Amino acid sequence: MVRGDLSIFPLLSVMQMILTSGKSGRLSIAHARGGQLWVERGEIVHALVSALKGESAIQMICSIDSGMFVFEPDLESPEKSVRLRGDFALRRMLDDHEAWNTLLRTFPDWSKRMRFTAKWSETQPVT
Repeated sequence: MVRGDLSIFPLLSVMQMILTSGKSGRLSIAHARGGQLWVERGEIVHALVSALKGESAIQMICSIDSGMFVFEPDLESPEKSVRLRGDFALRRMLDDHEAWNTLLRTFPDWSKRMRFTAKWSETQPVT
């Protein structure tokens, strides 16, 4: 078992270690947007975040930059919702992570409700 803090060991670094090792198991992430990723011999085969599965769940997990993680080796996936192999999986996660970074800089507090104005403009932005 491997565990750590994603604010110290970023998610993409953890995923690179897991995928390149060729290990199989489950990565669990404790965070409000956290979930679980199952890996089989260097390939992501299932992802789950609340009601999201597969690629949608991976996209949500890529928004995380803090929280605790635990990798438990040799746990089988309960199902197969996605197939992303090695370098392609890392590239995809990097792209998703960068997209989330832009969004989170604009809307850092997701506990607040967003209010949209009737007419958006530079002088009357979304609040």
